[in-house]
Amino acid sequence: MSSKPRAYLFVGGGTGGHLYPAIAIAEQIRTQDPEAKIQFLCSNRPIDAQILTDAGEDFLAVDAAPLGRSIRAIVRFFKGWRTTQAKARETIYELLPTHSVVVVAMGGFVAPAPSWAARRLRVPVVLVNLDAIPGKANLLIARFADQVCTALPAAGKSWQVLGPIVRGAALGSREQGIEAFGLDPRKQTILVTGGSQGAESINGLMRAMLGHRPRAFDGWQVIHQFGNTGGAADLRAIYEHAGVQAWVEPYIDDMGNAWGCADLTIGRCGAGTVSEAWAAQVPAVFFPYPFHKDQHQKHNARALVEGSAAVLCEDLIDPAKNIHAHSELIEQILTEPDRLGAMARAFDSMPSSDGAAAAAHLLMSV
Repeated sequence: MSSKPRAYLFVGGGTGGHLYPAIAIAEQIRTQDPEAKIQFLCSNRPIDAQILTDAGEDFLAVDAAPLGRSIRAIVRFFKGWRTTQAKARETIYELLPTHSVVVVAMGGFVAPAPSWAARRLRVPVVLVNLDAIPGKANLLIARFADQVCTALPAAGKSWQVLGPIVRGAALGSREQGIEAFGLDPRKQTILVTGGSQGAESINGLMRAMLGHRPRAFDGWQVIHQFGNTGGAADLRAIYEHAGVQAWVEPYIDDMGNAWGCADLTIGRCGAGTVSEAWAAQVPAVFFPYPFHKDQHQKHNARALVEGSAAVLCEDLIDPAKNIHAHSELIEQILTEPDRLGAMARAFDSMPSSDGAAAAAHLLMSV
């Protein structure tokens, strides 16, 4: 092993789902090797800059683009591939004289080009897969990566399983969460989230539940991440009319405290949400995103569902259909303490959720 100090170039971005796990791993590396240099190569989407700036991470934004079907999208993809490869080569060249470099591919459309550039420079590439169904970018990188690992068991793959990857410092306490969101400490809390962009079908489901079964929310309060779909003010009024205390905003900046005070979550089951629910030990009612052809969100949730810590509901998109199909189940969970308690206790028999530490250990051994 080289005697040079280590440098880790995390490549990925476009969504918080790629960046938050990378930040979690970076934080674990720093606790074990304070001299390590860590840098991010991310997309130029504003969400990437916001997340990495808030986390105090050093990053370079590149003009990477996902591959689309239109001529314009294809041209932009190949243009982005060239510029992203060039920026990756430049960054690696700057690090190599003084550091032993490892490229950490976190998936998504940003990751393949810099990973391939690293491979051509004979720099080790480690793929950290996050979803239970690997995306096309990760399947490509896995073909030439030096090591491949996965946060959740990956369907049809024998990749090393790390466990959910969540920032250790990101999960607050119940007391902190209640104070941060101005909630009532005597009530239980539902965290409703469709991911960072929100989910209109889940927003519609909550509107319908409040209209048809308001008594199910007796003794409950809600933190609702509405997304940028518009109508948050109307939903606040619906909660108020139903007599349910609720914090409703487009985006939750303080997810750690939201998870810290949550007793139940209702929402999507992206890899990040599943990992956070697992780490915070919050029972879940999951509605997988209905438009993915591979239905990978359904597979993300499998461990929690099979462990009885979560239930899986098909998102029928239309609020009337969802309320008909799922309102009775949701009401049972909200009104039967024994059922919710059994879901919470199910986490006691599940594997550790400390995937960030496992990933850091793997990377430091490369």
